[in-house]
Amino acid sequence: MSETNEATTLRQHFKRNETPGQRYEGNNRRAIGLLPDAKDDRTTVIPITANSNRQRFLVALEADQRTCCLKMASDRRKSRGALLIFRGRVLGTIYGSKSLEAQLLDQAAYARVYTDITEPDSLVDTYTLDEELAIATAALFHGQPFEMNDNSSVEEIFRSYVQALMQANMPGCVLVTNFKNVAVCLAYVFGGRLVGFYSASEGWLPPVASIAINQVMRFPQASVTGSILQARNVEEVFDLTFSLSGLADRSTQNWTGLSHEMGQSLRITKVDPAKLKDRNVRVQQDRFIPSKKSIHSQFQRSSGNNPYLTNP
Repeated sequence: MSETNEATTLRQHFKRNETPGQRYEGNNRRAIGLLPDAKDDRTTVIPITANSNRQRFLVALEADQRTCCLKMASDRRKSRGALLIFRGRVLGTIYGSKSLEAQLLDQAAYARVYTDITEPDSLVDTYTLDEELAIATAALFHGQPFEMNDNSSVEEIFRSYVQALMQANMPGCVLVTNFKNVAVCLAYVFGGRLVGFYSASEGWLPPVASIAINQVMRFPQASVTGSILQARNVEEVFDLTFSLSGLADRSTQNWTGLSHEMGQSLRITKVDPAKLKDRNVRVQQDRFIPSKKSIHSQFQRSSGNNPYLTNP
């Protein structure tokens, strides 16, 4: 199957430039730098240790229907990878290694991440994400990229891209990269609102237009790309996912039963009904895109200096 334009764009952003023998440090090491970091100290970190049964851990994430990000790093394998997980299913995957000519995405990346996280020496960091942010991030993997072919400034292009996503009333991301092809700013849009803004140098910042623009203006020679996710409800998002454990997508015709180890995992993993109810009210099963009436009213309220201020 031929590679999509978005996959090609991602590979360009994930181009390796680490020097031989350099340790994997910092938040923006290509293969995982575009997936959201934990927002703040209040973010729920899902504990996992070197002695944990990590296959069982993945089963638990799926059974609990977690929305989270899993990032792993292995100094021995010189690899890094990440999983974007939405309600217990894989929504996006990235993997990079010194031994590979290019970064891997999707199922091929997942196979490598799965292998590496089972190694005791691999570092694994898992933390919860807001569902809005996870869906917006999915545009990096499954969205339709768009670019402006004019001589506008970086500030004008960034503003236009964010407003285009808001007016389209669809989830998406706007990515700003410097001359070294390193991501320096990321904006996340969901439901006609800016729901997240991340700076590689300063971390998460309030999703306010003036703050975002000030950050972007620090890179006048940067490139700006946008990507829109054409999914209007959770069912369409689920169509882009696959099973985290591999169990949920098995057909009954090919079912041969659980291994003893996996059976033990399922027996000790229970779904907490309280967790299943703890969902963002704007991300509903049938429809999470607000009506045009509500989005127009938001534009009218925020038509001043901050055209996409998220606070009411």
